[in-house]
Amino acid sequence: MTGEPTRFVKRSRGREIEAYRALADAGVRLPRLLDANVVDGREVLALEHLPSIGYGAADVEEVLALLAALHRAEVDPRVVPLPAGMPQDEFEAGVLEALQRLATDHDVVRPRVWLDGYRRAREANHAFPGDHPDRGRSRVTSLADDPP
Repeated sequence: MTGEPTRFVKRSRGREIEAYRALADAGVRLPRLLDANVVDGREVLALEHLPSIGYGAADVEEVLALLAALHRAEVDPRVVPLPAGMPQDEFEAGVLEALQRLATDHDVVRPRVWLDGYRRAREANHAFPGDHPDRGRSRVTSLADDPP
């Protein structure tokens, strides 16, 4: 087994094999899917082992790059379904809380200013026509609402 990669093996609760392949094909950087099978009706995935799980303050750029890649990925919403979402005011409260936590570590973070910037960007995004390329996520969301 010398030279073999260390693997992380897990049982899936859903259709992860198809989702991993679709996201990888869309260019999203994920742990490499090394092997996959269905055993007793449940998916079993062998993934590239990651040296750590989670992220810290030093990983902000990498996390933002991953989120951007997920946002840009054009995948069939039946394969990788979008989450249901939450009410806008609840979402913004969470954004503000996260910004306030960042502000304790970074003097340049001004939570209210950043939240106001987010709100202006959100309004500008909604002003784009529905088929505008900058509304890609909205286009995927509308596909998710259409029956197959």
